[in-house]
Amino acid sequence: MLKSKLITALQKIEGDPDILLWNGFVEDWQDIDPDIQKCEFVKEQLSHLEDFYILQHCNEVKIFRDDLDDDTIAELKKKAAESHKNYIFDFPNIHVGDRFKEWYGEETKEVCLISPKTKNATYADRLGKMTY
Repeated sequence: MLKSKLITALQKIEGDPDILLWNGFVEDWQDIDPDIQKCEFVKEQLSHLEDFYILQHCNEVKIFRDDLDDDTIAELKKKAAESHKNYIFDFPNIHVGDRFKEWYGEETKEVCLISPKTKNATYADRLGKMTY
């Protein structure tokens, strides 16, 4: 949600009530942490995804990249482009390391994350107990 849309939504609320976050995982509310974090999201480049599709295909059919014909490469690139249309900006993979620019290029998207404030309450289910 854009900042302007959030402000508009909040301005529609009459009075000055508390604004809380709903935590659907534990089915409880939490206060908003006043420390809003700025982050840069990234999106994998099409060229990186094309290389991934080509290398994956080579691995599956047990051939070297140089042995691929032009039609197969074109088809794999077409599949990569179709898949890339659905990619969204998100946190970068923390394991990319020095290949960051190769994977993500230069384009970034600045976002602000609003987080719930720790409530020091406990939730338990069949998987165990957690404090939130």
